[in-house]
Amino acid sequence: GDDVMLRIQKNFPRERASYGVAALPVYRIQQSVIFKEDKDTPVEGSDGLTLNITGRATFRLGKSVSLNLLAGFPVLVRESRPDGLTRSFVLSAGFNFKFEDAQKQ
Repeated sequence: GDDVMLRIQKNFPRERASYGVAALPVYRIQQSVIFKEDKDTPVEGSDGLTLNITGRATFRLGKSVSLNLLAGFPVLVRESRPDGLTRSFVLSAGFNFKFEDAQKQ
């Protein structure tokens, strides 16, 4: 099915780090459909709203290098989520390198 999302975020910049918190509502417009036994079968309760809360932190290690942490969890979920995106908590880490800034040094 099709989804509509909107991220509402507040950032808190600091000298060598920045933090943010966000609400991420995802609205499934129509019911999900599973192709089973040669026919499309709608999944009851798969449409509607899921609301996620996310937080992020970015730590600058230099002019062109930073580390990122992102965490999120749902606070409101649809009755059925056959899309495979069912998670109770997500944590990701990243490493950024800006080639532009590195060349200016």
